[in-house]
Amino acid sequence: MVIFRVALTLFMVIAIHSGCGKATDVEAVDAHQVERELVPFDSIGIEMGNSNYVFGMPRALEFTSLGNIVVGDISKMKLMMYSPDGMFIRRGGFEGQGPGEYTAPTGISPTPSGGIMVADAMGGKLIFYDSLLSYSHELTGFVPYPPENPVIQTDGSIVGIKFIFDQEAGSLCNSLNRWEPGETETSFSYLERTSDFDQQNPRKVFQETGINFCVLKDGRVIVSPLSTEEYTLTCYTAEGEVEWEIHPPFERYRRAEEDIEVEREMMRAAMRRNGRDPSYVDQMELQEWANAVTGLYAQLDKIWVRRGGSLESLFDIYSTDGEYLYSCSVPYLPYGSSVGFAISPYSSSILAYLANPEDYSRIWILHEVTGG
Repeated sequence: MVIFRVALTLFMVIAIHSGCGKATDVEAVDAHQVERELVPFDSIGIEMGNSNYVFGMPRALEFTSLGNIVVGDISKMKLMMYSPDGMFIRRGGFEGQGPGEYTAPTGISPTPSGGIMVADAMGGKLIFYDSLLSYSHELTGFVPYPPENPVIQTDGSIVGIKFIFDQEAGSLCNSLNRWEPGETETSFSYLERTSDFDQQNPRKVFQETGINFCVLKDGRVIVSPLSTEEYTLTCYTAEGEVEWEIHPPFERYRRAEEDIEVEREMMRAAMRRNGRDPSYVDQMELQEWANAVTGLYAQLDKIWVRRGGSLESLFDIYSTDGEYLYSCSVPYLPYGSSVGFAISPYSSSILAYLANPEDYSRIWILHEVTGG
Protein backbone atom coordinates (compact mmCIF):
# COMPACT_ATOMS: atom_id res chain seq x y z
CA MET A 1 0.00 0.00 0.00
CA VAL A 2 1.39 3.41 -0.98
CA ILE A 3 0.44 6.77 0.52
CA PHE A 4 0.81 10.55 0.36
CA ARG A 5 2.92 10.29 3.55
CA VAL A 6 5.21 13.27 2.82
CA ALA A 7 2.65 15.98 3.60
CA LEU A 8 1.47 14.37 6.81
CA THR A 9 4.96 13.52 8.06
CA LEU A 10 6.12 17.09 7.49
CA PHE A 11 3.07 18.35 9.40
CA MET A 12 3.94 16.14 12.36
CA VAL A 13 7.63 17.09 12.37
CA ILE A 14 6.76 20.80 12.40
CA ALA A 15 4.25 20.23 15.21
CA ILE A 16 6.88 18.41 17.28
CA HIS A 17 9.50 21.06 16.68
CA SER A 18 7.15 23.82 17.79
CA GLY A 19 5.76 22.19 20.96
CA CYS A 20 7.23 9.37 16.82
CA GLY A 21 21.04 -7.10 19.09
CA LYS A 22 24.49 -7.46 17.88
CA ALA A 23 25.79 -4.59 15.82
CA THR A 24 27.84 -4.99 12.69
CA ASP A 25 29.05 -2.49 10.11
CA VAL A 26 28.16 -4.42 6.98
CA GLU A 27 26.05 -2.59 4.40
CA ALA A 28 23.41 -5.31 4.23
CA VAL A 29 22.84 -8.85 5.43
CA ASP A 30 21.23 -11.16 2.87
CA ALA A 31 19.36 -13.70 4.95
CA HIS A 32 18.11 -15.34 1.75
CA GLN A 33 19.71 -15.82 -1.62
CA VAL A 34 18.44 -13.42 -4.27
CA GLU A 35 17.01 -15.52 -7.09
CA ARG A 36 14.96 -13.06 -9.16
CA GLU A 37 14.97 -9.44 -10.30
CA LEU A 38 12.45 -6.70 -10.99
CA VAL A 39 13.45 -5.09 -14.29
CA PRO A 40 12.00 -1.84 -15.75
CA PHE A 41 10.65 -2.45 -19.25
CA ASP A 42 8.53 0.68 -19.74
CA SER A 43 7.61 3.92 -17.97
CA ILE A 44 4.88 6.54 -17.66
CA GLY A 45 5.96 10.18 -17.59
CA ILE A 46 7.87 12.69 -19.67
CA GLU A 47 9.98 15.74 -18.87
CA MET A 48 7.88 18.19 -20.88
CA GLY A 49 5.04 18.17 -23.39
CA ASN A 50 1.63 16.54 -22.91
CA SER A 51 0.53 17.57 -19.38
CA ASN A 52 -1.23 14.23 -18.91
CA TYR A 53 2.22 12.62 -18.70
CA VAL A 54 4.17 15.35 -16.86
CA PHE A 55 4.21 14.69 -13.11
CA GLY A 56 4.87 17.13 -10.30
CA MET A 57 5.50 14.90 -7.27
CA PRO A 58 3.92 11.44 -7.58
CA ARG A 59 3.69 10.02 -4.08
CA ALA A 60 0.85 7.50 -4.28
CA LEU A 61 0.49 4.65 -6.76
CA GLU A 62 -2.31 2.14 -6.77
CA PHE A 63 -3.92 -0.46 -9.02
CA THR A 64 -7.70 -0.54 -9.29
CA SER A 65 -9.52 -3.85 -9.17
CA LEU A 66 -10.07 -3.42 -12.95
CA GLY A 67 -6.31 -3.29 -13.55
CA ASN A 68 -5.90 0.44 -14.22
CA ILE A 69 -3.13 2.52 -12.59
CA VAL A 70 -3.91 5.55 -10.41
CA VAL A 71 -1.17 8.05 -9.56
CA GLY A 72 -1.62 10.54 -6.74
CA ASP A 73 0.40 13.71 -7.44
CA ILE A 74 0.85 15.83 -4.27
CA SER A 75 2.24 18.77 -6.24
CA LYS A 76 -0.71 18.99 -8.62
CA MET A 77 -3.09 17.56 -5.96
CA LYS A 78 -4.59 15.39 -8.69
CA LEU A 79 -5.41 11.76 -9.28
CA MET A 80 -4.25 10.52 -12.70
CA MET A 81 -5.57 7.28 -14.20
CA TYR A 82 -3.71 5.18 -16.79
CA SER A 83 -4.32 1.86 -18.50
CA PRO A 84 -2.15 -1.14 -17.44
CA ASP A 85 0.24 -0.35 -20.32
CA GLY A 86 0.55 3.34 -19.37
CA MET A 87 -1.96 5.09 -21.65
CA PHE A 88 -3.67 8.11 -20.08
CA ILE A 89 -7.40 7.66 -19.33
CA ARG A 90 -8.43 10.66 -17.27
CA ARG A 91 -7.72 12.76 -14.20
CA GLY A 92 -9.85 13.45 -11.14
CA GLY A 93 -9.85 14.87 -7.62
CA PHE A 94 -9.61 18.48 -6.53
CA GLU A 95 -7.98 20.39 -3.70
CA GLY A 96 -10.55 22.04 -1.44
CA GLN A 97 -12.94 21.50 1.43
CA GLY A 98 -16.17 20.70 -0.41
CA PRO A 99 -17.71 17.31 -1.23
CA GLY A 100 -15.23 15.18 -3.13
CA GLU A 101 -12.35 17.59 -2.39
CA TYR A 102 -9.32 17.01 -0.17
CA THR A 103 -6.78 19.17 1.69
CA ALA A 104 -4.25 16.64 3.03
CA PRO A 105 -4.57 13.22 1.36
CA THR A 106 -2.75 10.51 3.31
CA GLY A 107 -3.65 7.38 1.40
CA ILE A 108 -5.44 5.87 -1.58
CA SER A 109 -6.93 2.41 -1.81
CA PRO A 110 -8.79 0.50 -4.54
CA THR A 111 -12.47 -0.23 -3.95
CA PRO A 112 -14.04 -3.58 -4.89
CA SER A 113 -16.12 -1.88 -7.61
CA GLY A 114 -13.06 -0.63 -9.52
CA GLY A 115 -12.81 2.85 -8.04
CA ILE A 116 -10.51 4.55 -5.54
CA MET A 117 -10.88 5.68 -1.92
CA VAL A 118 -8.85 8.68 -0.72
CA ALA A 119 -8.20 9.45 2.96
CA ASP A 120 -8.16 13.20 3.68
CA ALA A 121 -6.44 13.80 7.03
CA MET A 122 -7.26 17.47 7.52
CA GLY A 123 -10.74 17.09 6.05
CA GLY A 124 -11.47 14.22 8.44
CA LYS A 125 -13.07 12.04 5.77
CA LEU A 126 -12.78 9.20 3.29
CA ILE A 127 -13.69 10.14 -0.28
CA PHE A 128 -14.91 7.54 -2.77
CA TYR A 129 -14.45 7.86 -6.55
CA ASP A 130 -15.84 5.51 -9.20
CA SER A 131 -13.88 3.62 -11.85
CA LEU A 132 -13.49 6.82 -13.92
CA LEU A 133 -12.44 8.99 -10.94
CA SER A 134 -15.80 10.74 -10.73
CA TYR A 135 -16.90 11.64 -7.20
CA SER A 136 -19.28 9.08 -5.67
CA HIS A 137 -19.69 9.77 -1.94
CA GLU A 138 -17.72 10.31 1.27
CA LEU A 139 -17.65 9.10 4.86
CA THR A 140 -17.18 11.81 7.51
CA GLY A 141 -17.06 12.04 11.30
CA PHE A 142 -13.68 10.50 12.10
CA VAL A 143 -12.03 11.73 15.33
CA PRO A 144 -9.38 13.02 15.22
CA TYR A 145 -8.41 11.78 11.74
CA PRO A 146 -9.59 9.18 9.22
CA PRO A 147 -7.51 6.00 8.82
CA GLU A 148 -4.04 6.50 7.40
CA ASN A 149 -3.05 4.07 4.65
CA PRO A 150 -6.59 2.59 4.56
CA VAL A 151 -7.42 -0.67 2.83
CA ILE A 152 -11.07 -1.33 2.00
CA GLN A 153 -12.22 -4.93 1.83
CA THR A 154 -14.92 -6.69 -0.19
CA ASP A 155 -17.49 -6.41 2.63
CA GLY A 156 -16.83 -2.65 3.01
CA SER A 157 -14.80 -2.90 6.22
CA ILE A 158 -11.58 -0.91 6.43
CA VAL A 159 -8.17 -1.68 7.93
CA GLY A 160 -5.82 1.24 8.54
CA ILE A 161 -3.63 3.20 10.93
CA LYS A 162 -5.16 5.44 13.59
CA PHE A 163 -2.78 7.86 15.24
CA ILE A 164 -3.34 10.04 18.29
CA PHE A 165 -1.00 12.99 18.76
CA ASP A 166 -1.09 14.04 22.43
CA GLN A 167 0.82 17.32 22.46
CA GLU A 168 0.20 17.90 26.18
CA ALA A 169 1.59 14.50 27.14
CA GLY A 170 4.27 14.69 24.46
CA SER A 171 3.46 11.32 22.94
CA LEU A 172 2.20 9.67 19.78
CA CYS A 173 0.17 6.46 19.54
CA ASN A 174 -0.16 4.50 16.30
CA SER A 175 -2.58 1.58 16.19
CA LEU A 176 -3.60 -0.72 13.36
CA ASN A 177 -7.38 -0.92 13.55
CA ARG A 178 -10.48 -2.24 11.83
CA TRP A 179 -13.54 -0.15 10.97
CA GLU A 180 -16.79 -1.94 10.17
CA PRO A 181 -18.69 -0.94 6.98
CA GLY A 182 -19.90 2.66 7.15
CA GLU A 183 -18.61 3.21 10.71
CA THR A 184 -16.26 5.95 11.92
CA GLU A 185 -15.41 4.27 15.25
CA THR A 186 -12.98 1.37 15.31
CA SER A 187 -14.20 -2.12 16.20
CA PHE A 188 -10.85 -3.45 17.43
CA SER A 189 -7.08 -3.03 17.20
CA TYR A 190 -4.57 -5.51 15.78
CA LEU A 191 -1.47 -3.76 17.13
CA GLU A 192 -0.77 -0.57 19.12
CA ARG A 193 2.56 1.26 19.57
CA THR A 194 3.14 4.38 21.72
CA SER A 195 6.25 6.53 22.21
CA ASP A 196 7.23 9.80 23.88
CA PHE A 197 8.77 12.62 21.87
CA ASP A 198 12.48 13.29 21.99
CA GLN A 199 12.97 17.02 21.37
CA GLN A 200 16.55 16.37 20.24
CA ASN A 201 15.44 13.72 17.76
CA PRO A 202 11.78 14.38 16.81
CA ARG A 203 11.74 11.77 14.04
CA LYS A 204 12.51 9.01 16.53
CA VAL A 205 8.84 8.78 17.51
CA PHE A 206 7.89 7.69 13.99
CA GLN A 207 10.41 4.87 14.16
CA GLU A 208 9.18 3.71 17.56
CA THR A 209 5.49 3.74 16.60
CA GLY A 210 5.68 2.72 12.92
CA ILE A 211 3.61 -0.21 11.64
CA ASN A 212 3.86 -1.94 8.25
CA PHE A 213 0.87 -3.96 7.11
CA CYS A 214 -0.98 -5.43 4.16
CA VAL A 215 -4.37 -7.12 3.80
CA LEU A 216 -4.82 -10.43 1.99
CA LYS A 217 -7.80 -11.06 -0.28
CA ASP A 218 -9.35 -13.41 2.33
CA GLY A 219 -9.33 -10.65 4.96
CA ARG A 220 -6.25 -11.75 6.92
CA VAL A 221 -3.87 -8.97 7.94
CA ILE A 222 -0.06 -9.25 7.83
CA VAL A 223 1.76 -6.94 10.26
CA SER A 224 5.39 -6.01 10.92
CA PRO A 225 6.37 -3.27 13.42
CA LEU A 226 9.23 -1.01 12.38
CA SER A 227 12.35 -2.36 14.04
CA THR A 228 16.10 -2.08 13.55
CA GLU A 229 16.71 -5.20 15.62
CA GLU A 230 14.10 -7.79 14.70
CA TYR A 231 12.45 -9.09 11.54
CA THR A 232 8.92 -10.15 12.51
CA LEU A 233 5.84 -11.02 10.47
CA THR A 234 2.52 -11.72 12.19
CA CYS A 235 -0.65 -12.93 10.47
CA TYR A 236 -3.98 -12.00 12.05
CA THR A 237 -7.35 -13.40 11.10
CA ALA A 238 -9.98 -10.90 9.97
CA GLU A 239 -11.33 -11.07 13.56
CA GLY A 240 -7.97 -10.10 15.08
CA GLU A 241 -6.68 -13.49 16.28
CA VAL A 242 -3.02 -14.43 15.67
CA GLU A 243 -2.86 -17.22 13.07
CA TRP A 244 0.91 -17.46 12.64
CA GLU A 245 4.10 -15.53 13.39
CA ILE A 246 7.59 -15.92 11.98
CA HIS A 247 10.99 -14.41 12.77
CA PRO A 248 13.20 -14.76 9.67
CA PRO A 249 16.98 -14.52 10.09
CA PHE A 250 18.17 -10.95 10.55
CA GLU A 251 21.28 -9.20 11.80
CA ARG A 252 21.28 -5.51 12.61
CA TYR A 253 23.16 -3.33 10.14
CA ARG A 254 23.87 0.30 9.39
CA ARG A 255 22.17 2.29 6.66
CA ALA A 256 24.29 3.27 3.69
CA GLU A 257 25.61 6.84 3.96
CA GLU A 258 24.29 7.61 0.47
CA ASP A 259 20.79 6.64 1.56
CA ILE A 260 20.94 8.90 4.64
CA GLU A 261 22.09 11.84 2.52
CA VAL A 262 19.29 11.28 -0.01
CA GLU A 263 16.78 11.35 2.86
CA ARG A 264 18.31 14.53 4.27
CA GLU A 265 18.13 16.30 0.91
CA MET A 266 14.50 15.29 0.44
CA MET A 267 13.70 16.78 3.85
CA ARG A 268 15.50 20.02 2.96
CA ALA A 269 13.49 20.28 -0.25
CA ALA A 270 10.24 19.71 1.66
CA MET A 271 11.14 22.45 4.15
CA ARG A 272 11.90 24.88 1.30
CA ARG A 273 8.58 24.13 -0.39
CA ASN A 274 6.77 24.95 2.82
CA GLY A 275 8.66 28.20 3.41
CA ARG A 276 10.74 26.93 6.35
CA ASP A 277 14.45 27.10 7.03
CA PRO A 278 16.08 23.97 5.51
CA SER A 279 19.10 24.32 7.80
CA TYR A 280 16.96 22.80 10.56
CA VAL A 281 17.35 19.44 8.79
CA ASP A 282 21.13 19.55 9.28
CA GLN A 283 20.57 19.64 13.05
CA MET A 284 18.33 16.58 13.03
CA GLU A 285 19.65 13.17 13.98
CA LEU A 286 18.61 10.79 11.22
CA GLN A 287 18.23 7.08 11.76
CA GLU A 288 21.60 5.34 11.65
CA TRP A 289 20.47 1.72 11.65
CA ALA A 290 18.36 0.12 8.94
CA ASN A 291 14.83 -1.15 9.54
CA ALA A 292 14.45 -4.87 9.03
CA VAL A 293 11.17 -4.34 7.13
CA THR A 294 10.16 -1.13 5.33
CA GLY A 295 7.04 -2.27 3.48
CA LEU A 296 4.50 -5.08 3.09
CA TYR A 297 2.46 -5.83 -0.03
CA ALA A 298 -0.22 -8.43 -0.80
CA GLN A 299 -0.09 -9.89 -4.30
CA LEU A 300 -2.54 -12.67 -5.21
CA ASP A 301 -1.30 -15.64 -3.13
CA LYS A 302 2.01 -14.03 -2.09
CA ILE A 303 3.31 -11.60 0.52
CA TRP A 304 6.07 -9.24 -0.59
CA VAL A 305 8.31 -7.98 2.23
CA ARG A 306 10.60 -5.07 1.46
CA ARG A 307 13.81 -5.11 3.45
CA GLY A 308 15.63 -1.93 4.48
CA GLY A 309 19.14 -0.57 4.41
CA SER A 310 20.53 -1.33 0.99
CA LEU A 311 20.81 1.09 -1.93
CA GLU A 312 19.48 -1.77 -4.06
CA SER A 313 15.85 -2.49 -3.10
CA LEU A 314 15.33 -6.05 -1.90
CA PHE A 315 12.19 -8.14 -1.31
CA ASP A 316 11.54 -11.44 0.43
CA ILE A 317 8.49 -13.24 -0.94
CA TYR A 318 6.38 -15.57 1.23
CA SER A 319 3.28 -17.67 0.77
CA THR A 320 0.16 -16.53 2.61
CA ASP A 321 0.91 -19.28 5.14
CA GLY A 322 4.28 -17.72 6.01
CA GLU A 323 6.48 -20.08 3.98
CA TYR A 324 9.54 -18.43 2.43
CA LEU A 325 9.51 -18.75 -1.38
CA TYR A 326 12.36 -16.63 -2.83
CA SER A 327 14.01 -13.19 -2.76
CA CYS A 328 13.96 -10.52 -5.45
CA SER A 329 16.16 -7.47 -6.09
CA VAL A 330 15.69 -4.27 -8.13
CA PRO A 331 19.24 -3.74 -9.47
CA TYR A 332 18.41 -1.05 -12.05
CA LEU A 333 16.83 1.42 -9.60
CA PRO A 334 19.57 1.62 -6.94
CA TYR A 335 18.36 4.54 -4.84
CA GLY A 336 17.66 2.93 -1.48
CA SER A 337 14.67 4.14 0.52
CA SER A 338 13.82 6.85 -2.03
CA VAL A 339 12.28 4.22 -4.35
CA GLY A 340 8.54 3.80 -3.86
CA PHE A 341 6.62 0.71 -5.02
CA ALA A 342 3.07 -0.37 -5.83
CA ILE A 343 2.34 -4.09 -6.11
CA SER A 344 -1.04 -5.10 -7.45
CA PRO A 345 -3.14 -7.35 -5.20
CA TYR A 346 -5.05 -8.49 -8.29
CA SER A 347 -2.28 -9.43 -10.75
CA SER A 348 1.48 -9.75 -11.22
CA SER A 349 1.85 -6.03 -12.07
CA ILE A 350 4.44 -3.96 -10.18
CA LEU A 351 5.30 -0.24 -10.36
CA ALA A 352 8.10 1.90 -8.95
CA TYR A 353 8.99 5.58 -8.77
CA LEU A 354 11.91 7.63 -7.49
CA ALA A 355 10.93 10.06 -4.75
CA ASN A 356 13.88 12.32 -5.54
CA PRO A 357 14.80 11.82 -9.23
CA GLU A 358 17.85 13.52 -10.72
CA ASP A 359 16.01 14.41 -13.93
CA TYR A 360 12.19 14.20 -13.94
CA SER A 361 9.46 12.11 -12.32
CA ARG A 362 8.24 8.98 -14.02
CA ILE A 363 6.51 5.73 -13.07
CA TRP A 364 8.42 2.57 -13.95
CA ILE A 365 6.54 -0.56 -15.01
CA LEU A 366 8.50 -3.59 -13.80
CA HIS A 367 8.65 -7.24 -14.82
CA GLU A 368 9.84 -10.05 -12.59
CA VAL A 369 12.58 -12.18 -14.20
CA THR A 370 15.02 -14.86 -13.11
CA GLY A 371 18.12 -13.18 -11.66
CA GLY A 372 21.35 -13.08 -13.53
